[in-house]
Amino acid sequence: NAGEEGAVVLQRILEGKGYHETPAGELLTRLRTVAGETLSLVNQLTAKEWNARGTMRGRALSALDLGTWLTNHNKGHLVQIQELRQRWLGG
Repeated sequence: NAGEEGAVVLQRILEGKGYHETPAGELLTRLRTVAGETLSLVNQLTAKEWNARGTMRGRALSALDLGTWLTNHNKGHLVQIQELRQRWLGG
């Protein structure tokens, strides 16, 4: 079952990181801080900086490419959270 396999993978990712002991309020504070710092930084980028190219993990890309990937990555996590909420909490 794909759902069970996903749960096993998720458990391995979380294992030993102390996430289970982190209070929800602290987690939300961290999330707000990181999101705020990220948005503050990218809001300061000039058009030249957005289009500047570099290499990351052997691939040439721009800040715009990285920003697009990050946005899509975060959207994926949003979907995961919505699915987990629906599955685990019925809400």
